[in-house]
Amino acid sequence: MIEVAAKGGGLAYVWEDRARPYLDAGTLDLCLEAWCPVKGDLFLYYPSRRHVSGGLRVLIDRMRI
Repeated sequence: MIEVAAKGGGLAYVWEDRARPYLDAGTLDLCLEAWCPVKGDLFLYYPSRRHVSGGLRVLIDRMRI
């Protein structure tokens, strides 16, 4: 998406750190900054608490630490 946007193909909704080289080079510009607040937290969404696999349960427990 970044490459296409850099070549004039439209907008790309991507992580800023991934687009940073293009932003620094002036190939891309930030837009809609007010709609993209910076959040330092990591979020995990999963469908249900009743049917969580063992692997996902371990990941959830690790992320809570």
